[in-house]
Amino acid sequence: MKDKLKIGISSGWEAGQLVEGWPLTYTIRNLVQAVEREGHIPYVLPIVENLAIIEEMVKGLDAIILSGEVLSIKRNVVEEIKTNILRVSNPLRYDNEASLIKAAQKKNIPLLGICRGFQVMALELGGDVLDGDVNFENYIIHQQGPYFPPAKAVHSVTLVEGSILHQLMGTERLMVNSFHRQAVLKVPENFFVSAFSEDGVTEGMENRQGIIQLGIQFHPEMLPEKIGRLFFHNWMQRISFTQ
Repeated sequence: MKDKLKIGISSGWEAGQLVEGWPLTYTIRNLVQAVEREGHIPYVLPIVENLAIIEEMVKGLDAIILSGEVLSIKRNVVEEIKTNILRVSNPLRYDNEASLIKAAQKKNIPLLGICRGFQVMALELGGDVLDGDVNFENYIIHQQGPYFPPAKAVHSVTLVEGSILHQLMGTERLMVNSFHRQAVLKVPENFFVSAFSEDGVTEGMENRQGIIQLGIQFHPEMLPEKIGRLFFHNWMQRISFTQ
């Protein structure tokens, strides 16, 4: 068992619109705090132009979290982009995330994809993602941004019995938040669907093999502590015992 894990957290970037003229690299602070609270060491992985250095960047890491997106929620589906929205809407971020996934695969580093990170994982490992808007004519809210704060759970998901996700949460039904328009249509060949919502949208996937590769559509880091902290505590503890 390893007492202190080194956990990398992917970042996003924006071109200088939040503070005019100052391009920013960012991640969700709650993810950093989730790692820190468990006594482990968070490392925010910056967006880089030279993708060749990413393999060096992840050396020594015990796990990687592919974070979700916050700034592009409202512009994540744009009318003029018809296919491969995840990459075309932000090629630099996508290519960084894809490189992190490849590096994690090569080095057998446990990987957690959250929301956007989950969708990029699915695409890069051989699955498929909806380019349209899963909220269209849907009775379930999958994009709560205009209506409810991040800590508010808006719909339930079913966790498949025996899955890692089910073991982490200790329940078969979970109320979650939701901030997405795209959705995973097909998981990669060596993965299985480990969580789904009432309308059939995939909310979680896991690798069938021993290494911990988990993708979830919701944001546990933003949910109330009794849910979010339970998820990250058990996820990190599970990784600690594999080191």
